[in-house]
Amino acid sequence: MKIKFTFKLLSVITCLLLTFNLQAKTATVHVATAGTLFALIDDRYLITELIVTGKLNGDDMLTIREMAGSDEKGYATAGMLAILNLEGANIVPGGYHNTGSDNTIRESAFYKCKKLTSVTIPNSITSIGSSAFSGCTGLTSVNIPNSVTSIGYSAFEGCTGLSVNIPNSVTSIGSSAFSGCTGLTSVNIPNGVTSIGWATFWGCTGLTSVNIPNSVTSIGTQAFCDCGLTSVTIGNNVTSIGSSAFSGCTGLTSVTIPNSVTFIGSSAFEYCYNLTEIHSKKTTPPGLNPPLVSSQIEKTCKLYVPKGSLSAYRSAYYWRNFVNIIEEDDATAIDNVSTQNLSVYPNPAKHDLFIRSDSPIEKIDLYNQLGQLVLKATDFVEKIDVSHLEAGIYFVRIIVDGTVVTKKIVVK
Repeated sequence: MKIKFTFKLLSVITCLLLTFNLQAKTATVHVATAGTLFALIDDRYLITELIVTGKLNGDDMLTIREMAGSDEKGYATAGMLAILNLEGANIVPGGYHNTGSDNTIRESAFYKCKKLTSVTIPNSITSIGSSAFSGCTGLTSVNIPNSVTSIGYSAFEGCTGLSVNIPNSVTSIGSSAFSGCTGLTSVNIPNGVTSIGWATFWGCTGLTSVNIPNSVTSIGTQAFCDCGLTSVTIGNNVTSIGSSAFSGCTGLTSVTIPNSVTFIGSSAFEYCYNLTEIHSKKTTPPGLNPPLVSSQIEKTCKLYVPKGSLSAYRSAYYWRNFVNIIEEDDATAIDNVSTQNLSVYPNPAKHDLFIRSDSPIEKIDLYNQLGQLVLKATDFVEKIDVSHLEAGIYFVRIIVDGTVVTKKIVVK
C-alpha cells in the first residue's frame, strides 16, 4: 500500500513539473506607450525570457522587477524571469514609479531579483543607479554598454555569481559597487576612473589580480579588503591609500608603493600574512596611520627603499618598526656589470623570454617603466612567459651569484 502511494505521489509531482515546464515561456514585447507593459503581457509570472523594445518608464521597470522575483519593497514574488534583453528599449522618465531621468537604470531597479541570470542593458544608458542590481544572487552576466559613464553605490553588491566587463567609458564607480561579488575573477578598471571608493571590491574572493590605472589618485577605505588578490599594480598617480584598503588579502606576497603616495591609512595591508616584500619608491617615507601590516609581518617582511633613503626610513615614525629595511637601486637603471656569461633573449620578445647564465641565478624580477614589479621568479626557470604583458619597455632585474644585473627588454 505504501509503495502504491509513493508511486502516485511521484507521478503527481512529475505531472506538475511537466505542466510547469510547458507553461514557462519566452515573450517579445514592444511598448509603444510608456507605462503600458503590464497590460501587454499575460501570465507574467510564467515568463522566463523577456525581450522588450520601445519606451519604458518607472512603472514598466517595476513590472519587470516583479516578473524577476522581487516586488517594490524587495519581497519575493512568484516571478520566474531569468533572461532579460532590453537592448532595443529606451528608459524614459514618468509613471507613478518615476525613473527620474532619461537613459538611467534607476536606483534599486532590480533589487533582489534573485531569478535573473542574464541582463542586456540598452545601448543608450549612461548611468546605473545605486543598488540597481544589488542582491541579484543568480545573476551571472550583465553587459554594460560603452554609453555608461557611472556605476552607482552598491550597484552590483552581493551578486555572487557575476562576471562583468566594465567599459572604458566609465569614469565613476561608487562605493561598494561590486562588494561581495565572490564570483568575480577579473576586473578592468578604466583609465578614466579617478578614485576607487569605500569597499568597492570588498570581499571579492575570486579576484586574484588587479591593475589600478594611472588615472586613479585615491584608493578608498577597504576598497579591496578580503579579496583573493595574489598580485596588484598600483598606478603611479595614486596619492593616498585608505585604511584597510588591502587588508586580509592573504595571497599577496609582494607590493610596490609608488613614489606618488603621500599618505597610507591604518591597516592598509594588515592580515596579509604571506607578504614578504614591500617596495616603497618614495625617498621621503610616506605619512601613515599605523599599523601598515600585522606586527609579525614587520619582523619577517623585507622593506625595500630607494638608494640613499635608508636612514630616513630607519628613523621615520612606524617605518622604523620593520626589522629588514634594504636599500635598492632604481629598477629601471641599467647596471654596468660585466654580463658576458648572462644571456637574455630574444629582445624584443613576444611569447617567451629566455635567461641563461653560467653562474647561479638567485632571483628574477621584471619591472615596467614606472618601476612597478609585474613578474617575479624565485624558483629559477630558463624560460619566462611574457605573452600576457602589454607591449612596451621592461627591465629584467637578475641576481646572479650575488650580483644584481638589470637588462632592458622590449615586449611586443
